[in-house]
Order: sequence, then structure tokens, then C-alpha cells
Amino acid sequence: MKALCLVFISIIFLNCTSLTIKDRPPSVYVLGSIHGGMLEEPNYTLQDFISVLYKYKPTLIFTEVRPEYSDAIDGVMHGAVEQSIVYAYAKESGAQVVPVDWHNDDYNLESDQDYQRAKAFKKELQPLRDQFIKSISSLVESQSPVTQNIIRKRYDILASHGLIALRKRDAHICENIKKQKDNLAKGPVLIVFGVAHKYYLEDCIRELGIQPLNFESWYGAEKAKNAMATKALAENSVKTLKAAKELLDVRLRAGYYKTDVTNLNDVLKELDKWIEKVSRLNP
Repeated sequence: MKALCLVFISIIFLNCTSLTIKDRPPSVYVLGSIHGGMLEEPNYTLQDFISVLYKYKPTLIFTEVRPEYSDAIDGVMHGAVEQSIVYAYAKESGAQVVPVDWHNDDYNLESDQDYQRAKAFKKELQPLRDQFIKSISSLVESQSPVTQNIIRKRYDILASHGLIALRKRDAHICENIKKQKDNLAKGPVLIVFGVAHKYYLEDCIRELGIQPLNFESWYGAEKAKNAMATKALAENSVKTLKAAKELLDVRLRAGYYKTDVTNLNDVLKELDKWIEKVSRLNP
């Protein structure tokens, strides 16, 4: 009888381990970044951000970079500066990077208009903003369902007043992600966007019949402390940051941009600080 049980258990084990990649349920996590806040926040630092990459070990990464561009430089200038780190990690690990962001001049104009119009509803939005600022002061809390609900409520209020620019952008990003549906089984998949996009992109993944992972189900803060940035990652990231700074400076001086100029000038000013901070990750 004991022998029969062992045979039965062995058959089950073999059947489970013989699953193909396509048969396995996709593993997807949406990482909400706080962008430049990582340079200042003591509990959500660049090292914390990097620890997620090394702990999760994604083999496929969807980035806050537009599909019409092939590397991180556009992401640094127009999406999120920390994409320089994401691409450096991918180069080091062999992970595939797929840009899925979306925005254009029309969106930039509408977004600026929404920002100005939202000031009329400051009293209504301020309590949620205060909760949001507090909730993103640590890596773990920034990823929590509580924080995502705060963000969702804020954008619900904006939408009730006809301010829907960001949701339009999120809808296009979701379309780009859905185009990659057949590749999701190649994971673990990591989606890296600003934390304001996280709740919407998690909803997008659910629409595909996939339950995005909960942060605390796989991330151990104590073990993650050992996930330090390598010298290669720091050097490759700095190289991208310097290239982005040079190109952005040239374009701004030449009048290349017709919209979003103020924001891009702010990005240019911040790049030196990023270069300095990233250089210190592995001196």
C-alpha cells in the first residue's frame, strides 16, 4: 500500500513539473514608482526600487516608455527617469523589455489644462492628496490596496468634473499591454509605471483573466536588503542618464518641443541629481 502511495504521489509530481510555460498561470506584478521621490524618501529609495527587480527577477518587463522608441533615453526624458535603471537591469539579467507607454502633444495639452482646472476643486481633492502623500512615503505602503483606492477615488472625482486626461492615457497603455497577452506566460512579468497608474493597470491585467500579485505575497523586506545594485547596473544606468541629459539639452535649446516644455526643463535640471545618486549605488 505504501509503495502504491509513493507511485501515486510520483505521478502527480511528474504531471505538475511537466507543465509547459504556456500551461502555467502568468505571474504579473505592477510596480508603482514614485519617480524623483526616490531621491529623497528614506523609506522608498532607489535601492528599494532596485531590490524589487532583484527579488522578483522578471524575465519580461513592460516599461513607461513609448513603443515608437527602442531604448530608455526617451523614457528618461518623457516617461520616468528610473527607466534607466530598468533597462540596465534588463541588460544585466537578459530580461526582455517592452515599451507600452502612450502620450502625444494633444495629451500633453489636455493634461496641462486638467491640472489647471483641478485647482478649482482643491478643497474636494486635498484630503485625498494628503493621504496619498503619506501613503507613498514607504515602498510597502505605496504598493498597498489602500493606496490604490486613494488614487482611484482621486481620479473618480476628477472624472466627475470632466478631467480625464490621465485615464485616456491609461486606456491607451492598457491597449498596448493587451497586445502582449500571448507573451504574459513568459514571465515573471513586471510592469513598471508611476504609482498613479498602478490601480488602472492592475484592473487592465484582471480584464485579461489574470490576478496581479499582491506585493507582500512575494516581497520580503529583510531579505531584499541584500539585493544590492551591481557596479554594471549603476554604470549602465548613468550612461543612459548622461545620454538623455545631452539629447534633452540640445532639443530644448533648438526649440524642438512644442508642448510640455516647462516639465522637460524641470527634468533636465533633475538629471544631474539622478546621475549623482545612481553613481553612488555602487561606488
